[in-house]
Amino acid sequence: ILYEVAWMGTINSANDEWVKLKNISNGQVNLEGWQLQDQDAQIQIAFGKKHVISSQGLFVLERTSDDALLGTTAHLIYTGGLSNINESLYLIDQN
Repeated sequence: ILYEVAWMGTINSANDEWVKLKNISNGQVNLEGWQLQDQDAQIQIAFGKKHVISSQGLFVLERTSDDALLGTTAHLIYTGGLSNINESLYLIDQN
């Protein structure tokens, strides 16, 4: 699931956006073939083989660098920004 979306950035920079995915199942989820997209196609992430979320685990995506969410190491760095109004995110599985 989309667990947390920091579309507004941080006090340091509006560009410090991040998205957290959470696996709410009791099994591991392999994200290979999945995609995360926003409605304007500014963000288009295709997950690969190495992208796995453990049972009840989090998967952190940070915009541009691993400096957005202090104290947390990003699993994936992405480009493109989230709109501050009328935005949608779509998490699409391999099917």
